[in-house]
Amino acid sequence: MDRNENYRRVLKAGLRRRGMTQKQLGNLVGLSQHTISDYVCGKSVPAVGDAAAMAKVLSFSLDATYDLRENEGMIQPSAMEWTLLQLFQQVPPHQQKDVLEVLRWTVKIAKETDKRSPNE
Repeated sequence: MDRNENYRRVLKAGLRRRGMTQKQLGNLVGLSQHTISDYVCGKSVPAVGDAAAMAKVLSFSLDATYDLRENEGMIQPSAMEWTLLQLFQQVPPHQQKDVLEVLRWTVKIAKETDKRSPNE
């Protein structure tokens, strides 16, 4: 099964699992019901950003669905990583270095917290 067919099946199952209509999903991700229908029926393939947005709303992993990490020979962002990238793009360019520094400190603190034993 190719990646696009797999995505189509997961998308359809996600809608059913959530009890959500194509129109409701479209409203949440900024796409028309017709566009969502084309994706569900396999008539067209979503852009990566649209695929990530739908994966986020329907709570499925875009990277696992497309099997990107294994098949492409390079690391592709997961749905959560796409969200982080989209949020970062909203930061004014003159403040992006500051945001990166905050993230670096956050990672450092998280790593130090993981190193501590549960008895501390």
